[in-house]
Amino acid sequence: MVCLRPAGQQDLAKIFALDKRCFRAGIAYSPQEFSAILASRWCVSMVAESEAGHVLGLWSLESYTRKKTAHILTMEVAPEVRRSGLGSLLMSHLEQTALALGLTMVELEVADDDASALNFYLRLGYRATGKMPRYYLGKIDALRMEKLFTA
Repeated sequence: MVCLRPAGQQDLAKIFALDKRCFRAGIAYSPQEFSAILASRWCVSMVAESEAGHVLGLWSLESYTRKKTAHILTMEVAPEVRRSGLGSLLMSHLEQTALALGLTMVELEVADDDASALNFYLRLGYRATGKMPRYYLGKIDALRMEKLFTA
């Protein structure tokens, strides 16, 4: 059983540790970057926490109200609980949050060599809208993906 709750500065060490486990070196955020995300009034971040207090998942989005768009800064699930449905639960909650903020689109970037993540987003109804050459580490291409919500 996990509890979804807002992430705060008190979670910084656990969030940073999770991020390092989920992403390649050089792609993971620094503690300073996470601190800025958590402090930003334009960002919303949620953690999925186990009953034992372990952070098993995280999502952070930045809200662009003029464009009515949410940009996913990070969405991550601890390797040991992947394929358990937690990722889908987190994305559903993220999308509900975006809708509650009055946003009509969610966008993200994903490394084009990460077939698992790419297939995950495609299953959730996201579509690729463009390629970003050498986006990660100056050598790994990314796909920009988006999902529109209709009334």
